[in-house]
Amino acid sequence: MLISTILGRPPSTSDVDCTVKYSAVEQNRHTSFHALDPSVQIFMIIERVVVEVYSRKRISIRIADYVSRQLRGWASNWLQVLTDTIAQPATGSLARSEVVGSCSTLCSYYYGIMLLTRPFLIYEIYEHLGASLRGGGSQSDHQEKRKYADAALDAAASFIESLQIVLHSKTMPQRMPLVV
Repeated sequence: MLISTILGRPPSTSDVDCTVKYSAVEQNRHTSFHALDPSVQIFMIIERVVVEVYSRKRISIRIADYVSRQLRGWASNWLQVLTDTIAQPATGSLARSEVVGSCSTLCSYYYGIMLLTRPFLIYEIYEHLGASLRGGGSQSDHQEKRKYADAALDAAASFIESLQIVLHSKTMPQRMPLVV
């Protein structure tokens, strides 16, 4: 699944038998949490993007809105917790693995946004270059497409910012294939 996701290609196998509940959030956010829960959840959303968008080679605003709501739900549960974790230097109370795991999960989240919104960004680039791809649609549809194109750029910038925080704290190991 990791390689399928990285390449933006549909998986040859898929397993939806997951024991991690999508809406489950640990009750006490102030104590250490398991980064595996949000990581599994974000990969389930990314799998949906790969299957719904890239295997069918088609994107619509309806699909983008649906997956975007899932991403927003995930972010409302986990984004602040993960961001706070990577902002702290790895000390005795906060293990290096927690910081790296949180960074990796955040990067997966931002990558999921970029993967979902990439077709809209390409559409906007073509429009900007003068190769019109408009096949009808209302003005609000074009504004929605532009919103998703902007989201691709915002996610890329946030991805880099999150990664820089961990790199500057010298917590990141030399080899991180998911982040690369």
